[in-house]
Amino acid sequence: MLTRKQWGRTERFCRIARHLCRGWPALALLAFVASPIGPHLRIEQRYDGTCLYAGSRGVISPAVHFPCPLLAWLDTRRAIQ
Repeated sequence: MLTRKQWGRTERFCRIARHLCRGWPALALLAFVASPIGPHLRIEQRYDGTCLYAGSRGVISPAVHFPCPLLAWLDTRRAIQ
C-alpha cells in the first residue's frame, strides 16, 4: 500500500510525464530545425557524380559521391553550399 508521501511523488511524476508527452511534436520540430545533421531528399543527380539535396536548411550540394541515395543524412556544416 502506498503512503501519502509516496502517492504524491507518483502523482507528480505522472503529471510531469504527461506534460512532456503533450509537447513532443514541438520538441521534435525544434530539434529537426536546430540540428545541422538531418534527413535530406535528393532533388537532382548529375552525370559528374554530384547531387542536389533539399533539407531543413535549404538546397545543398554535398561532396561528390556515387551513387547518390534518395534519402541521406547529411551534415550541413560539411556540405558545400
